[in-house]
Amino acid sequence: MNGDELSRVLNVHKVMARAYADDRLHRVGICDMRSFVIAAAWVFTIERPRENYWVRVAELVRIRPESLWLVFSDDAPRFQPPQSAQPRECEAAVLKRGKEGVCGRRGTHSFRVTDPSDGTWRTAAYCTRHEAEAKTAFAAEQQMRRSRIIPEPDANTGGLLPCYFRWDWESCYAQAVRGWKPPRLGIRADDWPVMARAVPVRPARLTLVAGAGEDVVPGRPEGAGPLTVVGDGR
Repeated sequence: MNGDELSRVLNVHKVMARAYADDRLHRVGICDMRSFVIAAAWVFTIERPRENYWVRVAELVRIRPESLWLVFSDDAPRFQPPQSAQPRECEAAVLKRGKEGVCGRRGTHSFRVTDPSDGTWRTAAYCTRHEAEAKTAFAAEQQMRRSRIIPEPDANTGGLLPCYFRWDWESCYAQAVRGWKPPRLGIRADDWPVMARAVPVRPARLTLVAGAGEDVVPGRPEGAGPLTVVGDGR
């Protein structure tokens, strides 16, 4: 093993160690993102097959090659409101035993409610008893959205692959998600206050070349340069 090979092995193990310690990496959609990052680092660094590298990554994580686009679309940086597994409860204001509170009944009418200060939004719900309140809140939401003065919300979801690999991810995300645009704070989750890691990441000196693409299999997005693995630089 020469010096370059040893450097590649050491760097890929650093990337794997980071991935195992990164609690942001979890199952998203059809794929476990931790496994995906580790498989990509291994294939692009150690295996370096003659065929399309992404096909080999898909094989290792047990998905169809064309499903790689679903992985990339799931990782596209975007704002996503908090999700709740519980049925949404009616939030109409009521008096309970002389105190102000919320209805709490199961909501049957739901719609988006936007915070005009930062553009973030959530889903509001109202029960059948409070249809009038629901109509009023819905009308206010529609009027605010028609005003077009609402800022774009900062991303809080996705953006993990650029933390581990340097590539033309903007082109890749744009191909994977129709109408996608880069968020204000950039495409790397490490650069977002809500998702930032405690330790900044330095680029490792390791450049890896991706294989040629096919119609349904991601290869190199148009205009993209070589894929680079990002390590801690130490």
